[in-house]
Amino acid sequence: MYLKLYKKTAFVLGVLLAILIFNACELDDKYPISAPEQYTKDDVKSYADLFKVFWTVMDQRYSYFYEQKRKDGKGWDAIYNEYYPKFSALKTFGRSTDDKNEIDTDKVKAIHYFIDIINPIIDRHFFVKIRIPLNRYQYGVFRFRGGMKEQHANSYMFSSKLGYIKNYLGNDTICQKYTLIPGVKKSDLSITYLMGSVKKNPDIYYLTYDSFSLYLSDLTKFLSSKFLNDSNPNELGLRTRNIENNPLLGRITDLTVRENVKVLTRDIQSKWDAFIIAPELNVFRTQCRQFMATEIMSDDLLEAARSALIKYDELPVYYEEETYATVLTPESKPYIDWFISEMEQYIGNERNMNDFETAVIAVIERASFYQNLLNPLHKGTIKKLILDLRSNGGGALKDLQFFIERLVTKSTIWSYERTKEGNGRFDYTPWIPQKTKPHKLGGIPSNIPIAILTDNYSASMSEITVLLLKSQGNHVVSIGDYTYGATAGITSDPADFNGGVVGNIADNWFYFYMPFSAVKDVNGEIIEGVGIKPDIYVAPPTDAEVTQMENAPDTFVDRVMEAAVNHLSSK
Repeated sequence: MYLKLYKKTAFVLGVLLAILIFNACELDDKYPISAPEQYTKDDVKSYADLFKVFWTVMDQRYSYFYEQKRKDGKGWDAIYNEYYPKFSALKTFGRSTDDKNEIDTDKVKAIHYFIDIINPIIDRHFFVKIRIPLNRYQYGVFRFRGGMKEQHANSYMFSSKLGYIKNYLGNDTICQKYTLIPGVKKSDLSITYLMGSVKKNPDIYYLTYDSFSLYLSDLTKFLSSKFLNDSNPNELGLRTRNIENNPLLGRITDLTVRENVKVLTRDIQSKWDAFIIAPELNVFRTQCRQFMATEIMSDDLLEAARSALIKYDELPVYYEEETYATVLTPESKPYIDWFISEMEQYIGNERNMNDFETAVIAVIERASFYQNLLNPLHKGTIKKLILDLRSNGGGALKDLQFFIERLVTKSTIWSYERTKEGNGRFDYTPWIPQKTKPHKLGGIPSNIPIAILTDNYSASMSEITVLLLKSQGNHVVSIGDYTYGATAGITSDPADFNGGVVGNIADNWFYFYMPFSAVKDVNGEIIEGVGIKPDIYVAPPTDAEVTQMENAPDTFVDRVMEAAVNHLSSK
C-alpha cells in the first residue's frame, strides 16, 4: 500500500572538545565584524586574511577558553602574534603567478600552520574545513580537527559486536533494524539494536545499539492522528451523488464504458467507506488509545494491528491507474483523474488513512522493542542491565526523553552547561545545572544494577548517558576504557546562540562545525578531549583481539563483557 513520506526534524547532539588555551587579543580595526556570518569573500584576499578570519571566529564563538590550557602554554593572543606574521609571509594567495613550486610551498606551509594551531584543540567534535589555493584558479578543501595527529586506541566496533555478542545471549535474543519511516527499508536515518538475556545469568539483560536513534521506536508519534477518531463526520468526503452528477462522467459517450466506470468507482468508494467503520479498525483504534495512556505494548494491540492491516490490504488501490485498466479510455480518463483526486482528499486528508498505514506498520514492526525491553523494565521484571555503548558515537538528544529517562528514579543534577552571551572571549552565561527526571509513564519502578560499557569511541550522547545515569547512585557503574571526551551541544540552528558556529563562513572559505555550549560534570571537571574515567577499567582490545572478534566471533572472549557479567552477578 501507499506510504506517505514526511519530514523529519532533528536536534543533533554533539561535542565541543576544548582548545588547550585561549586568552584575549585584540585585532586591529580593519575588520569591523560583529558576527562571523557577516564575513564575505571580500574579507579573504590573502593568507593573512584567511588566518585572521579563522582566529576571529574562534575568538568570538569558542566556548572553552576559560578552562583549557594548551600543552605548550601559549595563549590565544600568543597564537595570533606568532602565526599572523607567518601567514602574512605567504605571498601566492590571489597573486598572478604560475610558479607551481612557489604556490605548492605556500600551500604546504599554510596547511602545516593550521595543523599546528588546531591539533591542540581537544574538542573532538570540532572541525573546520578551509579552502586553500592549489594554483591560480583552483582551491582545495582541507579538513582540520583537534587531535588529528593522535592515534586512538582500538575499539569494539558495532558490526563486530553483532557477530560475537550473540554467543553471550540466550534464546530470547533479538537483532533488528528499522528506519525513520515504518515499512521503508532504505532511509538516511535508521537504528540497529541487539538485545537479550545473558546465558551465564538470565537475570542480566543486555542491550546495544549503533547510535542514539532509539526515539525511532517511539510509537506515540505514529498513533497521534485523526484516524483514531471514529466519530468524525464525513463533511468533505466523496458522496455517491458526486459520482452520479459529475459532468465528467456524462462526457463519456460510450454508455457501456460510462456505466462500468461509474459502477467501479462507486464500488471503490463503498469499500473504503466500509473499512473506515470496520470492526477491525475500531478495535485497533481502541487499543491505540489504551497504549497512548499507558505505553504498554499489549498482545491485543499487536493482534489488532495485524487484523486491521489484513483488512486494509484487501482494499482497492484507488490511486493507481492499473485499478481502472478495464474502463480506462481517453474519454474516461478525466473522470478517473477527478475521482482519484477526490478520494485522496477524502481518504488521505480528511480521514488520515495514510497515517493509519504508517501507524499499523509501526506497531507491528516495533512491538518487540516495547515487549522485550521497555515494558519489562517498567514492570520490574528486568533485574539487572548491561547497556553497551562501546563505539556508539552519539545521536539525538530526544533519546534522553524517550529511553534514558526510563532508567531514572529521582531528579538529580548530572552536569552543568554554559553558552556564550556575547562576542567577547569570556562573555559566558553562568553554569546552569542540568537535571534528570523520571519518565512520565514508562520508568523503572526502582533502581536496578546497571553496567555501562564504554570505549574510546563512546562519544556525545553515550557520555551524557554515563554522566546522567551515574548521578542516580552507586548501582550504576561504567566498565571499559575512557570515553571519547565529547559532551557539548550541537544545534542545527546555531543562530539561537552566541556560542558555536555550524555552517559556511566568508562565502565558503570556511565550514565550521563548532558546538554552541560547554559542559562540565557534577564535580566541576571538564571532560572534553579527556573522556569519562570508567569505574572498572579494562584495557582496550589488542590488534590480535580486534582480528579475532572480526574473523572468529564464535571463539572471541570479550574481556569487558566478562567483567560486566561478573560484576552484576555479584549484585
